[in-house]
Amino acid sequence: MVTVRIDPIIPGVTLTSDVENIVRRASEMGIKNIRFSVMDQYSTTKKFMEELGYDYSKYYDCKSLHARPEIL
Repeated sequence: MVTVRIDPIIPGVTLTSDVENIVRRASEMGIKNIRFSVMDQYSTTKKFMEELGYDYSKYYDCKSLHARPEIL
């Protein structure tokens, strides 16, 4: 069995069209298993991403590690 992993998906950075293209190509190749994950807001990741100019407050609730449900 082959599984395609798409991760991390970064809200506000990863384009929906890119994910759709990966899924479409995998499907065309007969791959039926796809897993993905959305970037969590761990302290080290948050620090690194903020240094790059990423604005967590647009996509994440400060009380949770996970992206806001409406973003997903």
